[in-house]
Amino acid sequence: MHKQLIENEDGVTLVELLAALAILAIIVTSFLAFFIQSAKTSSQASDVNEATFLAQQQMEEVVYYSSNFTFKETESGLGLLTDSGIYFKKTSVDGYLIRTELSKDNSETFKDAELYKVLITVYEGSTLRAQMENRLPFNKE
Repeated sequence: MHKQLIENEDGVTLVELLAALAILAIIVTSFLAFFIQSAKTSSQASDVNEATFLAQQQMEEVVYYSSNFTFKETESGLGLLTDSGIYFKKTSVDGYLIRTELSKDNSETFKDAELYKVLITVYEGSTLRAQMENRLPFNKE
């Protein structure tokens, strides 16, 4: 009867159990690293989306001013400050710094057109998160 118990090995040995746990730990760790990286990427995408939304909002304000007011009225309406021929405005929203620049576009492409270059940059701390650029004519009345 003793010989029959030795030949019948239905159970799992401690070595087999430890090997299975080690393999499982390696698999779980690799999936955990994937989820951590996914969370970081999602957070960065969220920051860029928020910054892009803020830049779009500011651009819409400048477009509104360009179609309804002259450049001089826009300058005072947006509260732009003169700095070496470039008019700019800085605002802060939810930890983001939004800088709006307006300048006469003197590039060869738009030399004859009465267009102004609008550049909006959004920073989070010292990191550039979003940037938008446009050329707009201003109301001449």
